[in-house]
Amino acid sequence: MAHITEEQIRKYYRHELEQADEFALLHHVAQCEYCAGKLAAGLPESQVLSVPRGLRTEILEQADRIPGRRQRQREYYRYCTRVALGMCMALGLMVSVNFMDNSAWQQMASWKNAVTELSTQRERTASSDEAARKQQYEKEQSKRLQEQKEKQRKYLEQRKQERTEPDSRRGAEKWFDQFK
Repeated sequence: MAHITEEQIRKYYRHELEQADEFALLHHVAQCEYCAGKLAAGLPESQVLSVPRGLRTEILEQADRIPGRRQRQREYYRYCTRVALGMCMALGLMVSVNFMDNSAWQQMASWKNAVTELSTQRERTASSDEAARKQQYEKEQSKRLQEQKEKQRKYLEQRKQERTEPDSRRGAEKWFDQFK
């Protein structure tokens, strides 16, 4: 395809090109820098995005706030110093506790035993409560099952009785039963 014309550019922006022509135009523009620049230059003013005033200065100001190499090194060293001090304090605490008499350790062990006893008691009461709830649920289910069987038995008896009665008599009784 030869270079695009001004007429093709105007039709493209007005959406007047056929689909095949538009495809050919865009395919050529993707391969030809000259035509790509020409197409971009022909963009109507209404479709050009304007950049707000002060955007460039705002971007530059934010870029200046990005820490430099020295500032990042200082922050890293400060972080390392804090971590080292924290580790030293933890080590000192561990050493001081180690030199204490064993009464503190014995007290902690007795607390641990008390906590385990409480937890086992809670588990026992929870399991007994659960067993009671399960037994109650099973009783309710068996009662409901008996009620359903009784209703089914009554229904079957009624159906059996309706089948044994003559049809004409059964229809007349139903009709008279409406007025009772």
